[in-house]
Amino acid sequence: MIEGTTPELGASRESQVRSTMNILGAALLSTEDSARELLDRLNPILRDNGPQCIGGEAAKAAKEPELLVPLASDLKQFHARAADTNETLIDILQRLEL
Repeated sequence: MIEGTTPELGASRESQVRSTMNILGAALLSTEDSARELLDRLNPILRDNGPQCIGGEAAKAAKEPELLVPLASDLKQFHARAADTNETLIDILQRLEL
């Protein structure tokens, strides 16, 4: 325990962190859904770039077991999902013909 804290304060902090993680997870899910929807809608006008490997970070993170505390594990998963969504958006930008 951190010096000067109480179990109640620690529980309160954990609750705040979990609440914030839930909000972040919901925002990330919305961004992922929007990127997929954008890709689906723009697909008819996107250049064919050949086979792409999109979505690699989340798959890698799921395959690489690590001994992490739950918060660190959640943050790593969020980072992987954000990186995959970023890859999708970069792919769209690179293939877009307007």
